[in-house]
Amino acid sequence: MFSRYRKDSTAPVSTAPESRAVPAHEMARVTPSAQIAAPLPPANPPRPSFKAQPATPIAATAAANDKDRRRRQRILEVKSELHTRLLDNLNLAALDNASEA
Repeated sequence: MFSRYRKDSTAPVSTAPESRAVPAHEMARVTPSAQIAAPLPPANPPRPSFKAQPATPIAATAAANDKDRRRRQRILEVKSELHTRLLDNLNLAALDNASEA
């Protein structure tokens, strides 16, 4: 299926790169011996390999317990505020209905 993408192993491998420049005439053709050999770039030093280290396991129950404790504390605060408002409203209503004696 992908045969058109296969590289031919029978193709000759040239060690010297060919020039892509088009010569103006026959005398201007560059031969491999006339080319100046460019110095090879220095080899890159090997890159340090970073290995994943196993992380210390975090206790899942501690976070869940803390979250549950905060949730219960918040519910108690809301209940307390609700009861305080209710009592204040009842006291104000009682004062409104009370006769002046």
